[in-house]
Amino acid sequence: MDVAFEPNNDARSEKAYTKNLPMLKIQTHETVNPEDWQGLLADTPPGMEKVFWCIGCAGMFMVNTEDKFDVWCAYCITVAQSVVTACGEDTDEGRVYLMGYGLAARTFNFVAHPVRRGECDPAPFIKAAQYECKDDVEFFSMWHLLVVLIELLRLSETEDMHDMVSAMVKMNRVRARYRQAADKLPKRDAQ
Repeated sequence: MDVAFEPNNDARSEKAYTKNLPMLKIQTHETVNPEDWQGLLADTPPGMEKVFWCIGCAGMFMVNTEDKFDVWCAYCITVAQSVVTACGEDTDEGRVYLMGYGLAARTFNFVAHPVRRGECDPAPFIKAAQYECKDDVEFFSMWHLLVVLIELLRLSETEDMHDMVSAMVKMNRVRARYRQAADKLPKRDAQ
């Protein structure tokens, strides 16, 4: 009888775990540390902006572990800050907030946990929507932020039509760049 030896799958499993660690932590609302991005960063496609790659991958899955959108936004800002730190970027607070709010808007489960009138102040989103976008991650994040901002303004106590119109105009301006950016993100699964 011949006995064949096949190595187990530990190395491949460890690589998959390391690459997907930020997404796993996001799903469980754990602190994502800058070093947690190293496996994913090593997988950045050639020519792709590293921050955009990480933010795009971080938003692959909807999160069902949080039912308060404002709490989720605060958490996503910490995730965006960890990405910026991991990528070695020196960036302004406005950009971090834009990426954090965009990530929150993209991943929060609004169907299971709808935001009701008066539950979430649109003012921070209005401020973030004034950010002037320059690169893919900013246009990508802005689009998701604006989708939610328009809904928050519909639900706000003030129902400020000026802010609503401004958000819609900006959405129309960033639409083409958002689509270009979104198309750059490869369709990937969590392997």
